[in-house]
Amino acid sequence: MMEEENKLEFIIKSDSANQSIKLDGMSIEAAQAFSILLNSVVNIVRLNEDREGLKIHIKPGSLVLEATGTQEQIGSIQYDFNEIIANKSDNKLLVKEWRTIQQLFQANGLSYEANIYAGKEKKSVFAPLKVGKKLRAKPIFTPLKSSLAFMTGKLIAVGGSNPNIHLETKDGKRLTISCTEQNAKKANRFLYDQVRISCWIKKGATEDKYELCDSYWKEEEFLSLERFLAHFLSIKNEVEQLKFIHYRSRDYLDEKDYPNFRKFLRLFIHDSTDVNILKTILIITQSFKEHEKLKEMRNEIKNLFDKKIKDYNRKLAKS
Repeated sequence: MMEEENKLEFIIKSDSANQSIKLDGMSIEAAQAFSILLNSVVNIVRLNEDREGLKIHIKPGSLVLEATGTQEQIGSIQYDFNEIIANKSDNKLLVKEWRTIQQLFQANGLSYEANIYAGKEKKSVFAPLKVGKKLRAKPIFTPLKSSLAFMTGKLIAVGGSNPNIHLETKDGKRLTISCTEQNAKKANRFLYDQVRISCWIKKGATEDKYELCDSYWKEEEFLSLERFLAHFLSIKNEVEQLKFIHYRSRDYLDEKDYPNFRKFLRLFIHDSTDVNILKTILIITQSFKEHEKLKEMRNEIKNLFDKKIKDYNRKLAKS
């Protein structure tokens, strides 16, 4: 079988007035369509892992644009196309090129033909693009990050014009940790004692900034939440991380362990918390929104969630 029979083929057959397209005399709309197709085909070929030897041809008559190669190379292009049509591809760059072609087919009145020839098989790719839903890349679920950290140390000072506590860690490092006035008053009772805390860390150009999340009187309470965070960060998939939060929340609620659940929830009441985490917590606590021990804290989470959604919509409107 000749190599040229394995190909990705696009044909612009006629314009919106049903006039045949000629390579030596195209209308502006045909020239624009051809330019878009050529650019996308070049990029589809460039993004193919096995692109060595693939050739691009422009043929006269009805305007024909082809990318030719071996059966394996064109078969790879066909496989990628099938994955994209099935919304299974996470290759955003490749999806973008096929979506550009889809938008072209759906936007103007030109008449097209589009095929893939691989081996003895001819498959039209025009109809799936013309009538199909807008092509989108499959979401890539990456792990959620956390700015939270657990630490122990000696409380050496409390105060400042802006409320803060000063902690000397086991390795001798001194940290200034911002907090509320209420937390500063509470912490003052433990001055010069060893304390267990959690805090949010904001990375800075020259130094990190620390903000108090919570303090822990009981060691097991501290260690339990520290282990939770370590396990959470070890999970390499966002969906699985959200499931982990869901099931841990469910355990607290099923056991009616509301004091420890409040400690757990406090870890997420911060602007650095991902909106999907907040949503997961709101869903699992939906039936507890009027619960006397959870209502206030859940409202804090709901307000933070609403703020994040509002900020997102505002940025979307500006883009």
